[in-house]
Amino acid sequence: MKVDILGKPYRVVEATDGQMPDSFGTASCKDQIITLKKSMAAGQKADTMLHEVIHIISNELALELPEDTIRRLAVGLHSAGVKVAMKK
Repeated sequence: MKVDILGKPYRVVEATDGQMPDSFGTASCKDQIITLKKSMAAGQKADTMLHEVIHIISNELALELPEDTIRRLAVGLHSAGVKVAMKK
């Protein structure tokens, strides 16, 4: 899967619980990859995807948003029905 963020294509990949024991997702601006834990339920995966997209936007725009703010934005946007548009 792929997603465009600020005009840049990011590849979205899944990882096993063993590969990601301590997190639901990660984002790399340098490598343009978002990694999500494969075993998550659909709702958690959508929330985590928003979370990682907000991290990328914060980094790319030098917003320096703290983790707590990113978490709250992701939860709020997800609860309002915002979804990340992904392409195959």
